Amino acid sequence: MQRAQPPQAAEFQQQLLNNLVEGIFGLDTAGQFTFLNPAACNLLGYPNEAELLGKKAHEVCHHTTLNKATYNSADCPINQALQTGKAVKESEDLFWRRDGTILHVLLQAAPIHNSNGAICGVVVSFQDITERKRLEHKLQHSHYLLNYIIEHNRAAVAVHDTNMKYIYVSQRYLEDFNLEQQDIIGRHHYEVFPDLPEKWRQTHQKVLKGEVISADDDLYVTNEGKKYWTRWECRPWYKDDNSIGGLIIYTEVTNQRKETEEKLQFDLKLQKVIAEISANFAKTHEKELDNAINNSLARIGELFGIDRCYICLFSIGDNSITKTHEWRTSNHTASLKTPNKLLLTDIPWLTNKICSGERAYIPTLDDLPEEAQLEKDLLKFHNIHSVACLPILDDNLKPIGFMGLDMLSDNFTWPEQQICMLQVIAEIIGNTISRIEARRELKQREEQYRQLAERFREANSKLESAYRTKTDC
Repeated sequence: MQRAQPPQAAEFQQQLLNNLVEGIFGLDTAGQFTFLNPAACNLLGYPNEAELLGKKAHEVCHHTTLNKATYNSADCPINQALQTGKAVKESEDLFWRRDGTILHVLLQAAPIHNSNGAICGVVVSFQDITERKRLEHKLQHSHYLLNYIIEHNRAAVAVHDTNMKYIYVSQRYLEDFNLEQQDIIGRHHYEVFPDLPEKWRQTHQKVLKGEVISADDDLYVTNEGKKYWTRWECRPWYKDDNSIGGLIIYTEVTNQRKETEEKLQFDLKLQKVIAEISANFAKTHEKELDNAINNSLARIGELFGIDRCYICLFSIGDNSITKTHEWRTSNHTASLKTPNKLLLTDIPWLTNKICSGERAYIPTLDDLPEEAQLEKDLLKFHNIHSVACLPILDDNLKPIGFMGLDMLSDNFTWPEQQICMLQVIAEIIGNTISRIEARRELKQREEQYRQLAERFREANSKLESAYRTKTDC
């Protein structure tokens, strides 16, 4: 038998309910309001509980979700407490006020049992967390906005915490470092880049102590051999209490600019070599020709970093081609053994190209057409991966041979502009050979004329001597 509460205790409990900041209401087994404290009425927008007593709470203030969909009573945590007898603790939910506005709440629901232990209702307490939810939404929006700004930044930007884990990252960063297929947020920077140089790891530690460090021309090479030329800046970011929260890395991958600069520098070197070769050949005499050609081939081979550079000239008499000059890198001086003379029938495709005044540029053996099977077999036999053959023409623009460049260690690609410059060198060599050959022919003719004149003088002298002898008789 339950003891009746003294009037003072009931009055105290009522005052306690009336003065609580939290909203509290009770429901019967049908889900109807049985009581509401003033805070609950105020939070729900009602002047007092009289308008709500006997009405179903779910229909009054819990009928619709945030997305304006009908709130299924089976999903209602209050109804679940009523049906299962299990208390619900700190569940975030929403109620609808009398004026149709949303009230975000943190609620608790505890079933009420009668003297027989049967559920006879539920008591619900709730706090207004609308302002907290507004601030959370604002914070989420700020986070989204910051993420959006960084993600779509045209520079490569990565934001890390003090443990070097990714917080934000720009799309450009993912693209530049081939990370588009990975989700790196939350991952450690050194896990994403395990081969990061020690100097950069030390830089990060200095920045996490407050330094700002940058570099304009820094090279990073991955374990796979991928090169990244970068210009970067690393600086700390600060929390609201002015403590360092992590660091920001601004990176610009300058591979394209670096390649352009290196190509420009190489082209300038090549132009200088061409000018010097041209000047040397202009004053080259016949006795100096072989040495001048060999020196030129060496300069070309060393500049391009190729394995072999050579000159082959046609021998029309026996339909063959002869290697007359050759330079080899020291790495292949002994290993590279190719024939000095080939019949033109051994290389019909190449012969046709050169005799037509065309260049034969073969970056890989797979680039050769079907009709060049003999050439492909020959190159494969001598382990030649790439070759460029540039026609050598005489003064009458007639092909007299070609200048060849070979790579044995790997495939090699010559840009078209460099091929054109190499063709200029081949033409310089061809003009020099033609000029010296013309001088040789001129000397031979001069010698023939001199010998003919000498024989004429001898014959004339003999005739004069014979005539005088006959006259004297």
